[in-house]
Amino acid sequence: EHGEQVSVLAGLPGRLKEAVGDHVLSKFIRASGITQPTWHNAMAGRSVPSLKSLEAMAKVLGVDLAWLITGKGDALVEDPDVLQVNTRLLSKRTKQ
Repeated sequence: EHGEQVSVLAGLPGRLKEAVGDHVLSKFIRASGITQPTWHNAMAGRSVPSLKSLEAMAKVLGVDLAWLITGKGDALVEDPDVLQVNTRLLSKRTKQ
C-alpha cells in the first residue's frame, strides 16, 4: 500500500506542471497564498505539500483535487468559483 501511495504522489509534479501549462506561475502563487518554495518543491518532486496546500493549489489552477493528488478522474473542475479565479488570473496574464 505504501508503494502505491509513493507512485501516485510521484505523478504530482507532472500534474502540477500540466495544470500550470504555459501560464505565469507567480500569478498562481499569489492567488493561492502558498509560498513560492512550496510550489517549486512540489513541482520539482522534492516534497509533497500538505492537504491544505494541495486544496489551495487545485482551486487556483481550476483542477479537481482528487485528480491533482491521484491523477484519476477528470482534471477540470466545473466549480464557478474556481473558474472565476482562474479566468481572472489568465486575463491578468494576457494584459501584461
